Amino acid sequence: MKLIERYIFRRATIMFLATLLPLMGIVWTTQALTNVNLVTDSGQSIIAFLKLATLILPSVVPIILPFALVIGVTQTLSAMNTDSELTVLSAAGSSRMSIIRPVMFLAAGLSVLSFAIDNFVEPYSRVAVRKMIATAHADLLASVVQENAFRKITDGLYVQVGARRSGGVLQGIFVADARDPNFELVYYAREGGRRRGTLRAGDEGWGGPPQTAGRRRFHHQVRLLCLRSDGPDQDGGGGQYPREGSRSLLSA
Repeated sequence: MKLIERYIFRRATIMFLATLLPLMGIVWTTQALTNVNLVTDSGQSIIAFLKLATLILPSVVPIILPFALVIGVTQTLSAMNTDSELTVLSAAGSSRMSIIRPVMFLAAGLSVLSFAIDNFVEPYSRVAVRKMIATAHADLLASVVQENAFRKITDGLYVQVGARRSGGVLQGIFVADARDPNFELVYYAREGGRRRGTLRAGDEGWGGPPQTAGRRRFHHQVRLLCLRSDGPDQDGGGGQYPREGSRSLLSA
């Protein structure tokens, strides 16, 4: 790039960063506050809360990058026009491409950065966030839930434990799962425990559409009830959502 192009590129980059950081701080704060219940309800430490808030950033950055770029470039060109720098460049015979080229370079670099975050960083951060939330819910079940009292784990998910034993063993487990509005599940187990954010609940259960007589009863030896907040895991496996898989995995 020419000297004047490097000058415009540097000013646009500085203004872009000055716009990006406050926007990212505002969005990060609003997203982090939605998970503050991890500290208040499940007894997690402030370190866990800050880690969770940091893992949210990869999903936020690609959204605000275009807005920060537009604002930064607009402010840069407006300031140069106010200082008559654009007029001087035009009088000196400089072409418009000398102004457009550094902006295009900046936009191309941010496009590559956004692509890398969306396809390589964000999937792993989403999986890590899910694991942290599931672990927090499991810790809540094992340590906070009172015996012989229903406890709301998340919207539509209620758990009652008859007794707690050493080694994380729970007895008399009753789970009412209505997180899916089209399918309700009721679990009962004489004994169970937690493992990696799941509740090992056995014996028997009932499931079916709500407000109908078509619910079926099933027996099972081991049932993995995922304590994620986004819906029941009826197949017993965690699995991944499309946005949580890497590009190589999705294209395989």
